[in-house]
Amino acid sequence: MIKEHVYELSNKQVAAICNRQNTKPLDEHDNQIVTLMLHGWLDNAASFLPLFDYLDAFNLVAIDLQGHGKSSHRPISSDYNLVDYVQDVYQFVTEQKWDKINLIGHSLGGIIGAMFCACFPEKVNRFVCIETAGPLTEPEDTSVQQLRESIISRVKSASSVVKQPKSLEQITASRMKVSDLNEQNARIILQRNIEYSKDNSEIVWRTDHRLRTKSSIRLTEPQALNIIEHIEAPSLLLLGDKGFEKVRRNYDKRKSHYKALKMKVTSGGHHVHMDSPKAVADHIRAFLQQ
Repeated sequence: MIKEHVYELSNKQVAAICNRQNTKPLDEHDNQIVTLMLHGWLDNAASFLPLFDYLDAFNLVAIDLQGHGKSSHRPISSDYNLVDYVQDVYQFVTEQKWDKINLIGHSLGGIIGAMFCACFPEKVNRFVCIETAGPLTEPEDTSVQQLRESIISRVKSASSVVKQPKSLEQITASRMKVSDLNEQNARIILQRNIEYSKDNSEIVWRTDHRLRTKSSIRLTEPQALNIIEHIEAPSLLLLGDKGFEKVRRNYDKRKSHYKALKMKVTSGGHHVHMDSPKAVADHIRAFLQQ
């Protein structure tokens, strides 16, 4: 059974979709390890819903990252970066008193997951990354330009007026134009990223518009490799045969730096877990049950 829950952390709210009663921290009598699921940029926890029917044997907790879906936004004086997301995951896991978790991450969620695995190896039993092979990188000589563009984009965002959606149909069509999502999968994601007024006359974004500002800093390739080399958990990389070519290139050049990585290719695009949920779930199930 699919359950909605909002976790009240000390300084934020984390919304989640679960298939167990995860409203309280697990105690010593609950021996089923939690499988925590982290979604991609501008997506939300609902992107994992197609997998839920096929992974019922596992204790699934798919969260909305801060600024996404139904989770709270960062304070107005803050912005969004990878380090803070890793801290969010650590705080969430710690406050729930989960000693060890399985971790599944798609795209941005997989990058956050890789960094969490590297920093806190004692917390992760097994790691599944979908359509991501570690952090995105840029050459070190791009740092100043990256920082400049980020600052400009954040100042511009702070004074901009957010354009609210006209209809679910309109934003679904727009999302399909800039991604490989089909209509059904785009709707699954977007329905959680918007909310309706009480009389259903207006739609507003739940998603924080600041998520679209540019990153201040990109890691260099040596830094990304250092993170990958510190991942202790057995890892599974799931790629779509029509997924992002850059992810495949990153895998090819980085695979020797993983300590224990398996790779599987399944029919689908960047959201392969939504395109082929049964096939992806079969790979995940076999891996987590080892």
